[in-house]
Amino acid sequence: MATPEEHWLHIIDRLSALGQKRATRVIYYLALIVILGMALMPQAGEPGFPQADKVMHFLLFALLAVGSRLTHQRTPAPYLAAGLLCYGGVMELMQGMTSWRTASGGDLLADGLGILAGLAAARLRNTRGQKL
Repeated sequence: MATPEEHWLHIIDRLSALGQKRATRVIYYLALIVILGMALMPQAGEPGFPQADKVMHFLLFALLAVGSRLTHQRTPAPYLAAGLLCYGGVMELMQGMTSWRTASGGDLLADGLGILAGLAAARLRNTRGQKL
């Protein structure tokens, strides 16, 4: 039986064989699935500081926005933003359907602000002549 390290190395080798563009998309979509799964799990405890949950939503969705720009370079930014905001909305609705999590409009607002920040950062980087 393979060790966990060998298992991950095998996965990385398989992704490398797909080519960089395809591998990036696979990793991005896997991240979306993992994030949704984690969002639906019971919380381990209280956040470290007030509004930590909102900060995490902001940062996570900023990273997802940059990832969406990397994986969908030809898609207009408003479409990427709308798609990620819908993803965040579905996540909140699904959390509201559980007995251990709650839906939050504040989380969705933090998601939206993170999306705007991430897309702005990606655009700023592109306008400076650096390719994402």
